[in-house]
Parts: sequence; C-alpha cells; structure tokens
Amino acid sequence: CFVTSPQSIEAESRLERMAAELGHAIDDATKHYPKAVKGEIEVYQESGLAPEDGYLARIIGERSAGKTVFLRRFYGHHLSRSMQERLTLVWIDCEEFEVFEASKASAHALDQIKTALFGEDSFGWNHLAQVHAKQVAEFKRITGLKGAALRAELAPQLLAQERTDPFKAFSAYAAFATSNRRRLPCVVVDNIDHLARPADAVAWAVACHAAIFGLTTITIEDTSLWRLRAERDQMDAHGVQQFWLR
Repeated sequence: CFVTSPQSIEAESRLERMAAELGHAIDDATKHYPKAVKGEIEVYQESGLAPEDGYLARIIGERSAGKTVFLRRFYGHHLSRSMQERLTLVWIDCEEFEVFEASKASAHALDQIKTALFGEDSFGWNHLAQVHAKQVAEFKRITGLKGAALRAELAPQLLAQERTDPFKAFSAYAAFATSNRRRLPCVVVDNIDHLARPADAVAWAVACHAAIFGLTTITIEDTSLWRLRAERDQMDAHGVQQFWLR
C-alpha cells in the first residue's frame, strides 16, 4: 500500500509546480485577451496556449506501490482548495475496460469533463452553444434561425457529432475549460498494466497531450514500461516528465 516517502514527497512537489505553472499560463493568456473577445471561445493559438505546451507525466512503480492512491491523494487532499477549484480532473481507469478502445475512453472523458464544468443535471442548450460557439454562429448565419427554432434544429446535430467523434468533442470542452472557465484540464490514465495492449492506452494519453493544453499523467509499472520500450515508447518522443514511487 502507499506510504509517504522521499520519492512521493518530491513527486507531489514537482506535480504541483507543473500544475501551478500551467495555471499561471492560463491566467496570463486570459488577462491579455482583447476586451472584444472576453468571454468568447478562443482557439489555443489565439490565446497563446498551444497543445503540447502542457505536460505529459508518468508515475512509475512496482505493482501495489500505491500509484493510484498517490494521485488520488494528490488531487483530492494535497492541493489547496483554491488550486482544486481551478482544475478539471478527468480520470480514465483502464481496469474498467476489458479491451481498451480509444472511442470508449474518449466518451468516458467527455462525460466527466461535461459534469465537471456544468454539473450532472444542469447541462443544456446554453452550455452546448457556448462550447460550440463558432459552429452555432456559422449555422445561424447560413440558416437565419434563432431562439427555439435554432435550438430545435442544431442541438440534435451537435449532440450526434459528439457521440460520433467523442475525442474531438472532449478536446473542444477542454479548450472551453481553459479559455472560458480558466480551469486546467488534468487527465489521469490509470491501471494500464492489466491490459493485453498497454500501448493502446498510452497512445490515447499521448493523443490527449497533443490535442489539449493540460497536465496528462499515466501510471505504469516498471515491467510494463520495459515492454513498451521493447516495441516503441511513444511517451519518450513527447518530453515526458518521469516520477518513481518506491
């Protein structure tokens, strides 16, 4: 089971510094938006926050070293309340997947980020329209529809698009969290070691890192890491930050 150690204390400190650094970048970009676009949905390039400018991290340890408990404690108790309120946590537990499928992981991530941003019962057309603001504006321009007629026509289309491509939708909500809500997306991909193909989960995590401005963390056993490196370690090509728990 997890116990506090010099390695875990050092890992907590480094992760907190990384999250704080990304949070400051969000603040800085938001403060420098022109007044005319305050409150609007901005693409990363316009806000100065580019995908892959975030962090990709991996927590390495032996089986039962306490990697999951460490991260649960870090996000649930170690961080200050003010910091917790500025994060949007998405947790993918690969033990819930008999076979890891990227589309299912994306759909699960999408459900979590929607709930984190809008609550379980409050999500509706206004939120959908905010996240997909550019598409809504273009649809209004083409059709001339407004109000209830616009909602009735476009809402089913947007929801169908989200179901068809949940990863693209998740990326849009992550962008909304960053540029509109000033909240840092933090994605945890946990328990990949029991999968027949851990590389599939790693590939999904790396894709998240490449698509969103955030902190993406993977937990992995040292034996699984050696297996990945025997094939091709996708994480190494992205400047992964590494933490050992002993």
